[in-house]
Amino acid sequence: MEKIRVIVAHGDCDGIACAAIALRRFPDSKIVFAEPYNIHERIPNEVPVLVLDLPYVSDGGNVYVIDHHPDLAPSCSYLMRDWKEADEYLVNLGLAGDKSSISNPEIMEDAELLNDAIHLKPNDDAFKEHITYQLSRGVRIRDIPGVIERAEEYRKKLRKVLNEAFKRVEDRGDYIIVAYPDIPDGFAGKIAAELSKKFSNTFLIWRRAEKTIVTMRTSTFNSIDICNKLKQADRKNILGGGHRKAASYSTRLGLKETISLLMKILEKSSPTFPTNQ
Repeated sequence: MEKIRVIVAHGDCDGIACAAIALRRFPDSKIVFAEPYNIHERIPNEVPVLVLDLPYVSDGGNVYVIDHHPDLAPSCSYLMRDWKEADEYLVNLGLAGDKSSISNPEIMEDAELLNDAIHLKPNDDAFKEHITYQLSRGVRIRDIPGVIERAEEYRKKLRKVLNEAFKRVEDRGDYIIVAYPDIPDGFAGKIAAELSKKFSNTFLIWRRAEKTIVTMRTSTFNSIDICNKLKQADRKNILGGGHRKAASYSTRLGLKETISLLMKILEKSSPTFPTNQ
């Protein structure tokens, strides 16, 4: 891998941990953060580019991808564990951020702090970049100014948004549909994760910037399989990706059209995995 000029990373805990590892090797690189539904809009013209923790298929050139989706590894940081720049803290931080069990409770807590802090203002890439630089220098999450304060504020707001989400649950037996078009920025993934603690298969549908987005958390359905079926049936699809238990799908269809299409696909699908998985 030649000298990287741009690091494009998922803007979550695992992606940030990976970006910190990569930044140690390529300290002069520019950092860009992206989500699965907008990754194609965030790949810059500069090359070489290193894409981390995002389901991006390179069309050649100098675009390098390290990604664990779907189900290639428990986290992207785990795939980078043999890099000489990767230390135990950053590898485990990425693992904990992607909900893998680790033996260090302090790192588990740091992952929760980071996830909550960055979701308070999800478009604040400058804050994510600041965290990445601090991590690359060996500073731990709880010691980075602003992280604890933002996490605490996010948790206060979460309770209100979660209460509204539960009011919108439409229980379809094997799965639930939650239409929450105006869900506040930064809460979709967390709300879907919280709903999945009670329901086996959660499909949260929301709107942003003329797009409809489906956030999936599943245990008996295969999220990536549902994404692929949506892509095949939807001519207005933008992007879909993730792994078996969690995925995101975006489309230019309206909210009602997306829900209708999703329900048709789910009604024709059968749960793939036992509920105890």
